[in-house]
Amino acid sequence: GSALVAGGQASSAVIATNVAAASALLSWMLFDFLSNGFRAPKPSGAAIGAVVGLVGVTPAAGFVHPGWGVVFGVVSAAGSFYTILLSSRVRWLSDELDVFTCHGIGGAIGTLLTGLFAESRYGGADGLFYGKPVQLAWQLVALLATAGYTLVATAAILWIIQVTLGVRVSTLKEKLGLDETLHRQVWQPVTRAAAGADVDLNEGFTSVEEEYARRMLPQSFDSSRL
Repeated sequence: GSALVAGGQASSAVIATNVAAASALLSWMLFDFLSNGFRAPKPSGAAIGAVVGLVGVTPAAGFVHPGWGVVFGVVSAAGSFYTILLSSRVRWLSDELDVFTCHGIGGAIGTLLTGLFAESRYGGADGLFYGKPVQLAWQLVALLATAGYTLVATAAILWIIQVTLGVRVSTLKEKLGLDETLHRQVWQPVTRAAAGADVDLNEGFTSVEEEYARRMLPQSFDSSRL
């Protein structure tokens, strides 16, 4: 949120936020490096790490010493990174953008850490480490209440979508790519050599899409499923 003033609390929040994001980015790269056989960490992972750090410190920015941003960044990154590794082994779980593992886990960790490191001199209340253990309990109550509300509201929204539009597209559309099958955007232009000499690219998007599907999925292609 905004402090609505360019004062000490706002400055503290900016510094804590930046420190947490930087710490999470570096931590994520380290975790990636260690878990992938000491191979170079992926840039996309580094970007995700920075986002997780921002998520984790959001409940605390402006209420903790900026130096604690390091702890928020490292712990949030660790929690999200290893939750992603575990969730990838669950076949029925579909979270392609890692929304829950990054925003959900990162936010939960940040909420609980706020109950440990909050200081009243920065605004708000003292946390466990500054003489007020009950603040950690209040943070836990807030976390559970938010999770419960989010679960019910999300389930209701998904139910409405399922009975009207459908939550998930067909397997064929997933394999072809949603950019093409839903949004009609071809990011890599199909050349005559790639599509085949028998394809007329002037016939429109659908013909190229169907020909691509026939060549890539010859055993299961059904144009009516597009």
